Amino acid sequence: MIESLSSVHRDVAPGPHVHRAAAAVDAVPEPVDELRLEEVAAAVDDERAALPVGKAAGEIDHPTHRDALIGHELDVAPKEFFAAFARAFRPWLMTGMPPPRPIAPGLFSDGPDGPRLIAARCLSCAALHFPASPTCPYCGTENASETPVGPEGRLRLCTVVANRPPGYRGPLPYGFGVVELREGLRVITRLTESDPAHLRPGLGVTLVIEPLFTDDDGTQVLAYAFAPDPEEAATS
Repeated sequence: MIESLSSVHRDVAPGPHVHRAAAAVDAVPEPVDELRLEEVAAAVDDERAALPVGKAAGEIDHPTHRDALIGHELDVAPKEFFAAFARAFRPWLMTGMPPPRPIAPGLFSDGPDGPRLIAARCLSCAALHFPASPTCPYCGTENASETPVGPEGRLRLCTVVANRPPGYRGPLPYGFGVVELREGLRVITRLTESDPAHLRPGLGVTLVIEPLFTDDDGTQVLAYAFAPDPEEAATS
């Protein structure tokens, strides 16, 4: 669904109608935010599928299609719908900024149940490994299947990195350590907390997905990390 929305952005060059919509976003009542992104995306896809073949957004003559895109006729495309779309995708509409991307494919997911790491479990020896791969690193068989793990765990080892490692483009300093997940898998990971006074072995932590840096083309690059439990960290 997100891919289809990006394709809308690529096909429709930002024009005066886009800037007017973005400028009007703040005037729309707050309940608009309650629209589900899936509903907005589905509506946009429906309108895009109905466009005349070979017509760009600025060349559409049919009033239904034109007004559905620029949001002039409220009986065709309600103001609330277009404003919710503009609010959700304002950075792309106004600056052409691409959607965020993961730092590497297949490391994590962020679905309705929250973030998870994508590990693999061997069907022969039942061992978990991360990152996921078809080959089990413990017994060597090639029948491991992907399985989500997390998000809760315990910090087993920790330190703070103050000097930039080669290739690292995130903020400094940052916490770094080994987290044991509920499933028993131990992962080496970045920590959101960089104050050693708030880190200790045994501390409860939770998986988060957050921007690590911005790429050269303006793309936000997402990475996983573990955040300490606030109540436990306060007593460290």
